[in-house]
Amino acid sequence: MRYILIVFIFLGQFQAASQQSDFLKEADSLNAVGKTSAAIALLESNSDQSEKTLLRLAEYQKKSNLKEAALANYQQVLQMNPNRVLTAMDYGELLLDTDKPEAAKKLFSELSEKYPENASFRFRLGLTREKLQDSSAIDDFYKTVELDSTHQGALYKTSKYELRNGRHFNAAALAKKGLEVNANNASLLSILGQSYMVSFQFEKAIEPFQQLVAQGESSEFILQNLAKAYTATGKTDQAINTYLKMIELSPGNASAFTNLGVLYFKKGENSLARESFFNALKLKNPEVDNEYVYIGLTLKNEKNYQLAYPVFLNALKENPNNERALLEIALVADAFMEDKKTILQLYENYMNRYRGSGNPSQLELADFRIRDLKKELHMAE
Repeated sequence: MRYILIVFIFLGQFQAASQQSDFLKEADSLNAVGKTSAAIALLESNSDQSEKTLLRLAEYQKKSNLKEAALANYQQVLQMNPNRVLTAMDYGELLLDTDKPEAAKKLFSELSEKYPENASFRFRLGLTREKLQDSSAIDDFYKTVELDSTHQGALYKTSKYELRNGRHFNAAALAKKGLEVNANNASLLSILGQSYMVSFQFEKAIEPFQQLVAQGESSEFILQNLAKAYTATGKTDQAINTYLKMIELSPGNASAFTNLGVLYFKKGENSLARESFFNALKLKNPEVDNEYVYIGLTLKNEKNYQLAYPVFLNALKENPNNERALLEIALVADAFMEDKKTILQLYENYMNRYRGSGNPSQLELADFRIRDLKKELHMAE
């Protein structure tokens, strides 16, 4: 009789397990065809609220943005079985996602204490402290790296911290460590590129920024850094193409037009340079004196001195303290005016303003022409 009873109990348990498996499969099928709400309703209506059922319910509720309901189910499962580590992790992450950092901090603190060698718990404790604006969060991130030297999130947090605090070599070392494991980690590539830029290692900075662009991470910030690195290493054509991409992405970036104009000017492509500077003029407000100076220089290169003269005057009007503009007014006047006294006065205006404080090479040039003009005027008397 006892044997028969045991058999009946076993068969009952088997049948219950079979029924549970059937309705979980049905719920999964509904979810698979996009009927997640129906899957949730099915799971909620079932009398069997086992750990497995509650976890599946929480998963679908989270997917349907029913986060508070999902939290309640995770909590219920953990009350039934406190040793479900992965469930505790999901529960903590959802606490963070629902802006409950204090509760998440308590959970991850307990988990980190219980499992001191678990890097994931320590990292998430750092995230909760960071959200609470607790400066000790960085200690958790460094501890995470100690526990797992390849932890991508912690390496990003620590390398970013080192970069912000001026320790660019440390930042680069941490970023490289992470990139050894995942060479396409965009966050770490950005940190590495920035570290090279601030330490003036422009040639090295090119590769990580190129890689980011190749991965489709063509933000204005990345393109700007790549263009600067190209410029600093004399790769003018690459820099021009990068600034053109940057302008395509952000047509209102006046600095990009100015930098593009400077590069065209260096190549002697005066027409393109002038067009770029005019575009920058339209966008910049109110300081546009440098653009006027460069436009004047493009005209000067083409020996259009009479056209360049009023452009330099405009630069000076925009900024009376633009030293280069004041000198260029004298230089282009010297090239087309016949009145030596007027030209001499323009050079002297420059010398009187900047003697002792101006650009040495410009002062030397002006002084040389003043002496020559005085000789010419003396000989003409």
